[in-house]
Amino acid sequence: MQKFEWKDNNIENTLKRMPIIEDHRDPQEIYQNIYSKVQKKEKKVCLLPTFATVAAIIIFTMIAPSLLKENLSLESIGHDTNGDNLVQMTLRDPNDADVASQESMALDDEDIHSYVVSSVPIGKTLLTYGLLDETGQNVIPVSILVDSNHQKSVVELLTENATKLPIHEIGLSMFPLKEYQFYEEERFINSEKNKVRDGNYITIDIPEKQMLRGSSQIQNFEQSVRETFRWLGYKTAEYSTNGVPDIETDQGVISGTSLIQNEKKGYFLYQLETGSSSAFLAAPPVEYEDFETALNQMHKPVEQYQLKPSIPSEIKINKIEMEEKHVVVHFQEGTVLEETNEHIFMINAIMMTAKEFGYETISFAGVNESTQIGNIILENKNTVPVAPNPIPFSMLNE
Repeated sequence: MQKFEWKDNNIENTLKRMPIIEDHRDPQEIYQNIYSKVQKKEKKVCLLPTFATVAAIIIFTMIAPSLLKENLSLESIGHDTNGDNLVQMTLRDPNDADVASQESMALDDEDIHSYVVSSVPIGKTLLTYGLLDETGQNVIPVSILVDSNHQKSVVELLTENATKLPIHEIGLSMFPLKEYQFYEEERFINSEKNKVRDGNYITIDIPEKQMLRGSSQIQNFEQSVRETFRWLGYKTAEYSTNGVPDIETDQGVISGTSLIQNEKKGYFLYQLETGSSSAFLAAPPVEYEDFETALNQMHKPVEQYQLKPSIPSEIKINKIEMEEKHVVVHFQEGTVLEETNEHIFMINAIMMTAKEFGYETISFAGVNESTQIGNIILENKNTVPVAPNPIPFSMLNE
């Protein structure tokens, strides 16, 4: 039998007959999956240092009593004969405010990932949902990217995917608008010569029997409306009951709300359990005077809403430089940033806050050595994110 020889045209024709394989995942999701696997491979287990540490602890335990008997203090365990060059070792109180603050910001680094949607790929549609947290105080916007469907509107996709959200799995409570109907309308203003586009309006219609009761429920409803629809380009949300304008509540009648893109908010860390992988960018209903004021506040917790600082206490910001729609955040010279979820979260929180104040691009200066954190090249003009808190499509329930 004559041996078959593969030639270029044979290979090309064979490949053309093979089925086409397409990857429909978001490029950002692919990057994060690859990056997390690389990170895990880099973690090596070395038993020798562990044994050495255990041995050192045992030896120290044995000799510590004798050291104490010789009146060597833990607060000053070494000095010269003149009392100069005092060497001190102070035992930190675990209840110390600084220590507690730093520990409260700890994020699990097992899965390094971004906390924002940087862009919407071609063929995808962005959907956002304002979800209520477990404390009942914060409405947190979460985002998903789904396949675009030219036969379905954004509202239809929003309703269709609302039931697939893994709300409890990611540590949140509920979607306050889940039982209601949404209707969208593009409106125009008639002028003498032609029609002028006024924008997209959204109507939220509730059943007559489901009256909103209490200030908390009404506030959560309206905040969920804003955090669901303001990211999607709607101008105004209007309310109706069984198709009739307005919603009657036990606090009075509510008609609707403006959907402002830039609400001048600051973003903090929502995380009920320290070290939990469920961490979200959250903006309390507080309006700040300017971007710099918001960043200063982001070093502190917001106790009323159980939100933690998004900027670690050891990270100092020297100044903010504004150039029309671009802003430069100058960290203290020599600031060290690492490829950790804590620092990625901080950068994402600052970028989202810049978006709230109308900035379109942002860059960072003063960082020592590191040029990139996550997918952000610090010195570049980075476009502000599209939306916060992405949920991978693979997590959606069928």
